[in-house]
Amino acid sequence: MADITAGQILDEGLAPNVEWDAAERVVLTLVEQSADRTAVLQTLLDAEMAKPEVAGLRVCELAAEIRQAEAAIAKMAKSLNPEMVQAKSLRHMRAANVR
Repeated sequence: MADITAGQILDEGLAPNVEWDAAERVVLTLVEQSADRTAVLQTLLDAEMAKPEVAGLRVCELAAEIRQAEAAIAKMAKSLNPEMVQAKSLRHMRAANVR
């Protein structure tokens, strides 16, 4: 059995049993890849922190990359629409109310 990556775990946890459209599948792939990169960065950060003499600059760089990747994942996940609800614009709602 193959190891399950952090990205696959995140992908499965977003919304099981939902059929995504093509654009959302691309976003899910990017989310999965970003989560995998974040896990690698976290491993590197853990290894750096375990050293007897920690390089502060390296820790800051890795921590910043992790924060940035996590923010990107959150932004991409927010763009998904698991309820399959079509958003209504204010313009369309006003037009419907005028009729």
